[in-house]
Amino acid sequence: MKKFPAFLCFLFLGAALFVWPAVSSAAPAREAIERFDAFAAVSADSSVQVTERIVVRSAADKIRRGIFRVLPDKGLSGYEILSVRRAGRPEPYTVKSSRSGRTLYIGDKDAALPPGQHIYEISYRVQGAVRFQKDFDEFYWNVTGNEWQFPIRSASLRLTLPEGAQIVPGGVSLYTGYAGDSGPAAARASGDSFFFTTRPLAAGEGFTVSAAWNKGVVKEPSAAQKITSGLAGYGREIGWFSLAWVLLLVYYACAWYWTGKDPKARVLRQFEPPSGLSPAQVRYVRWMKCDSQMLSVIIMSLVQKGCISVTKNDSGTFTLTRTELQTPVLLSSEEQALVNVLFESRTQLPVNNRYNTVFQAAGASVRRALKKWEGGRLFARNVWYNAPTFLFAAALIGALGAKADWPSRFTAVYTAAFMAFWLYGMLGGILKRFWPRVVSIGRYALLVLAVLLFMLLGAAQTVLVWVALTPGIVFYYLVRAYTPLGRRHMDGIEGFLQYLEVAEKYRVFASDPTDAARVYCDYLPYAAALDVQNKWQRTLQAELGWSAAERAAHSRGFGFVSGGKFTVFSNALCAAAHSPQSSSSGRSSSGFGGGGCSGGGRGGGGGGGW
Repeated sequence: MKKFPAFLCFLFLGAALFVWPAVSSAAPAREAIERFDAFAAVSADSSVQVTERIVVRSAADKIRRGIFRVLPDKGLSGYEILSVRRAGRPEPYTVKSSRSGRTLYIGDKDAALPPGQHIYEISYRVQGAVRFQKDFDEFYWNVTGNEWQFPIRSASLRLTLPEGAQIVPGGVSLYTGYAGDSGPAAARASGDSFFFTTRPLAAGEGFTVSAAWNKGVVKEPSAAQKITSGLAGYGREIGWFSLAWVLLLVYYACAWYWTGKDPKARVLRQFEPPSGLSPAQVRYVRWMKCDSQMLSVIIMSLVQKGCISVTKNDSGTFTLTRTELQTPVLLSSEEQALVNVLFESRTQLPVNNRYNTVFQAAGASVRRALKKWEGGRLFARNVWYNAPTFLFAAALIGALGAKADWPSRFTAVYTAAFMAFWLYGMLGGILKRFWPRVVSIGRYALLVLAVLLFMLLGAAQTVLVWVALTPGIVFYYLVRAYTPLGRRHMDGIEGFLQYLEVAEKYRVFASDPTDAARVYCDYLPYAAALDVQNKWQRTLQAELGWSAAERAAHSRGFGFVSGGKFTVFSNALCAAAHSPQSSSSGRSSSGFGGGGCSGGGRGGGGGGGW
C-alpha cells in the first residue's frame, strides 16, 4: 500500500486555512436583530416620544442576560425613560452614564436569557430632537444608531407630527450605511410618515431619516431653554470643567501674585517729559506694545525736530518731505529707523489713504527698534503663564466635540472659515481706513473663532469654551508687569500726563509762562503719544486764542494736525501701512438634512448583548 504524499497534506491544510475565513464569514450570524421598528411622535412643545421595538435572536453567545442600548446625549437633553419591556412585560434595567451618553442594560444580571427570539420595547421622551431652521422645522433622527454589534435585518420608522404639520416638498431625506456615508440610501418612504430599509444593515451600519415640515406648528424653545437644553447631558463634563476652572483661577491668582504685581507706584506731577524718553518710547512703555498710531507719533516728533515736513494737499492727502538740517539733531533709535526706510532713496513720499509697502516696511522697522530698545528691561509680558488656559480649552473642546455632530457640520464650518477670511480680505482694508482702532485682525479672529465654535459645538458648548478662556484673557493683561526701572519710567509718564490733562493757566505754563507757544509745540508729540492731543490743543487755544495758537502750530510745521486734523492724518497713515488680507473662497451644499449623511442628526448610538 502506497503512502499518501506528505506535500499533498500540506496543500490541503493550506487550502483549508485559506478557505475557512471566507466560509465562516459567509455563514449567517447566529445572533442578529431581526427587526428594529421605531415610532416617533413629535409634540407641539418640541419634545419627542420615541418607542423602539427591537426583535433579537439570541444564541447565548453575546446575548446571555439581555441587551444594552446606548442613548447618546449628542444635542439631546431631558431624557425620560418611560418603560422597558420584554415580551410585553416590564423588564429590569439599569442606566449608566458614559462618555458617549447613557447606556441601558436591559435584563437580570442573575438570570440567564434562554436562546431564541426575544422582543424588547424601549420607550423614552427626549428634548432637542427637533431642529429649527429659518424656513422649516426638521426631525433629523438616527433611527438605529451605527454602533450595534449585530446586523439588522430590517429597520423602519413611523413618524407622527402634531396637528397642522405638513411635510414640505422635497422635505424627506433617507440615509443608510456607515457613519459619514452620503451615497444612495437603501431605504424607501411610504407616504410622509413611514420609512423603511430595503436591505439588511451590517454591524456598524445605521438608518437615518430627515423630515422637514412647515414652521409655526412646533413651538421653538427660548434662548435660555436652548442653552439649558444644550448643557443637559454634560453632567460629568461640567463637573470636571468646574473643578478645573476653579483650579485654573487659583493658579492664576498665585501666578499674578508672583509675577504680575507691579512695583509700588510713586507718581508726582512733573512739568517736563520723562528724561531720556522720546514720544514713541513713552507710548511704547505706557501700552507695552507698538500700535497703529506709532508712526504718526514718530512723524510728529521728527517734524518738531525739523527733520521732515508734512504738507496737507488740496485733495485731502499729505506729503512727507525730508528737510536739510543746518545742525545735527539727536534721533532716537525708532526715529532713525523710520527716516532710513522712508527716505532711503527719495526726498518726498505721499500719504494718500492707499496701501504702500514703504510704510509697511517702516512700521516693521520701528517695531524692531522699539523692541530692541526695551530689551526686557522695562516690563515682562509673562505670556507662557497662559499655557494652562490653552491646554484646558483644547481639552474642553475635545470633550464637547466627542458628543457633537462634527461630521455633518464639517462642510459648513469649512466653508464659513473660508468665507470669513474672504470677507476680511474684501472689506478689512476698507473698514480699517475709517476705524483703524476698532477693526483689527486680532478682534476679527476672535469673532470668527466664536462663530466657528458655535457652528461646530452649539451655543451652550461655545459659552462653556469662552468661560474657560476668560481667566486666561483677563490674566493676559494682569500678568504683564513693569520692572523697577519700567515702573520708574511709568511714574514719570503718569506725572507728565497729569500736567498735560489739566486746564488751569498757572499749571499749564508753570514750566515756562513766558514761552507758551514753544511749550505747546514741543509737547504736542508727547500729547499725541498719550492720546490727549485734542485736550492739549484746546487748552492752548483757550489761553493764547485760536488764531495765535494756529500761527504757532504752522510756524513749527504742525499745520497738518492743527484744528483737530490729527485723526485724519493718523488714519491715512494707518491705511498706508496695513495691507489688505488676501482673499479666499469656498462652497458648500445646502438642503434638507443639512447636507446630511448616515449617522448624522440626533439619536443614534447602538447596543449589543451582555
